[in-house]
Amino acid sequence: MPSNDYEMSRSDTVQPRPQLATIAALARVRPASPRQRVEPVDPAPATLSLPEFQARWRNTSLSDRATAQSHFVDLCALVRYPAPYSGQIPADDYAFERRVRKLDGKMGFADVWRRGLFAWEYKRPGANLDEAYRQIRYYRDDLDNPPLLVVTDINRIIVHTNITNYPDPAHVITLEGLSEPNSFKKLRDVFHDPWALRAEDTVEAVTEKAASEFASLAATLESGCKPMGFRTRWTR
Repeated sequence: MPSNDYEMSRSDTVQPRPQLATIAALARVRPASPRQRVEPVDPAPATLSLPEFQARWRNTSLSDRATAQSHFVDLCALVRYPAPYSGQIPADDYAFERRVRKLDGKMGFADVWRRGLFAWEYKRPGANLDEAYRQIRYYRDDLDNPPLLVVTDINRIIVHTNITNYPDPAHVITLEGLSEPNSFKKLRDVFHDPWALRAEDTVEAVTEKAASEFASLAATLESGCKPMGFRTRWTR
């Protein structure tokens, strides 16, 4: 995360190695494979209710690294998943401030990382989360390409899928929207069942379906028949 988002700096950066910023480095990027799975963990005790979570983080500004980590710990409590460094999952597989090397060779940090599940990037409320997504994509390769890439400004959580041959449906979860069962389930799936968030059809299936529909429309028009739903627009 860049220092201007947290009003702090990280001094343990190194100069980029030019040989890493090559087309070959870009070619190494591989999204997660649907065959990769992570062993489930036992649900943690329920220690935080949804109304308590919403009240705690409503109108809260993200000002420093500790605030972001506190928010994530509360998320874990909400969905009953162990927090980093709780002793249930090795720190080598689950950590705050995971050091990463970007594709241009520069060093950086992933705010939260769980091997085989997700990489997580925090921004200030109202920040450009599309830019945050571009940022997290730049170092996902050094995190073993987890199936989910998550960006948040606390008020919004946007979950991008990163799975080979599947499009990214980009699930948007808002703080207030967590009261809806479907939104809460999506948040829980981030931790407990990330593969449930992938698109239903592969990229190839979506392309084939679109091509089939276009060919059917073209054939209908060529035959002189109006396709279903077609209306003639009259002009005077």
